[in-house]
Amino acid sequence: RERERMESYAVESGFGIDASAERHTVTLLLLRGCRDRSEILRAMRENTLPVPCVCTDASRIVDKIVLLSAFTTALLHRDDASLMKTRTLETEVMYCLNPTRNVGASFELFGIREETEWVLVGTMDASEEQCTRLVDALGGELVAWDDTTHATLVDTDTIQSIYKIEDDELRVSSLVDLVLSKMVLRDIAK
Repeated sequence: RERERMESYAVESGFGIDASAERHTVTLLLLRGCRDRSEILRAMRENTLPVPCVCTDASRIVDKIVLLSAFTTALLHRDDASLMKTRTLETEVMYCLNPTRNVGASFELFGIREETEWVLVGTMDASEEQCTRLVDALGGELVAWDDTTHATLVDTDTIQSIYKIEDDELRVSSLVDLVLSKMVLRDIAK
């Protein structure tokens, strides 16, 4: 039964601009009630979890495309070392979620805290066995994740505040599109 939940979250994306581009699979897992959240965040930063992953507060990720976009950007940064702002791909993903260039703020804004109930985990090229070990290590309950379930968890007010999105902007574009735009603009507007 756990296998069915994991498979439904696998998203394959080709990165690069030509047919020879590296291909990766990003698996997204929604967990409820992880134990010792501050220890998990520390282990993620230090890359000591059994499987390298990104652990985010699910309420601050408006849509899976936002996390997948952060993975894509982090991979591009990894391929051009001059663009990397952090030491690991996973911490670079956290940085890429942030609308500012403050690496530390990325973890404060998107990382899990003791009060975080729902954790959205992203891992790249992990096998089913590795995902199972990761879920066990995080100590949360793996929950079937779909857009409807996730939509009930999203804190739109906090997301608007993080990305400085005004109500007027929402009249002409979706929150997802605006968040993606703010993420991209950080790298363009230097």
